[in-house]
Amino acid sequence: MYKGHNFRYADARAAGQGLQALIYFRYGEVLLNFAEAKAELGTINQSDLDKSINKLRGRVGMPGLTTGVAKDPNFEFSTLTAIIQAVRRERKVELACEGFRVDDIFRWAAAGELIVGKEPVGAKKAYWVGFKFADYLPEATPDLSRQAKFDERVASLETDAKGYIRIFKKTLNGGTQGFKFKVDRDYLMPIPTNQLTLNTNLKQNPGW
Repeated sequence: MYKGHNFRYADARAAGQGLQALIYFRYGEVLLNFAEAKAELGTINQSDLDKSINKLRGRVGMPGLTTGVAKDPNFEFSTLTAIIQAVRRERKVELACEGFRVDDIFRWAAAGELIVGKEPVGAKKAYWVGFKFADYLPEATPDLSRQAKFDERVASLETDAKGYIRIFKKTLNGGTQGFKFKVDRDYLMPIPTNQLTLNTNLKQNPGW
């Protein structure tokens, strides 16, 4: 994962200073927030798309999104309008691995569709079968001692019916029931007991 990665990390650590700024709020997020708000209000138009989502698409050579986008019956949110589906799909892609997914799911009240009973999976096992360290290590430092152990671990990985690695099979409720998110409780976090003690006017959130 290279989003926000400082490629001079070793130099910066040794010198006690770095040249790369930390991203606090990314412009792409601003554009997506704008598009989502307009879509949820039902007022989004082509001009709105052109100055938000299509800015993001354009920088990587993708065709622009239009208000006439087709509805996807196989998308996670099959009952929503086509444009809201499209905006949510753009968020899923553009903000991947930036820590926004849980916030989005909570804001959309979509845990029942996306979390309950679901087991997250990893990459496809087939991607790693036959992987050779020698293909990626410099010839000057041929550290190949891990190859046998790596091959052994890959061979032992369990997959689902589609070939994806079951990375949580031993930790997520035994891997058989998926997430046990309670939709009538878990959208709100429990209030810490020390805060309830400090302020007796506070009441614990429902279900906790």
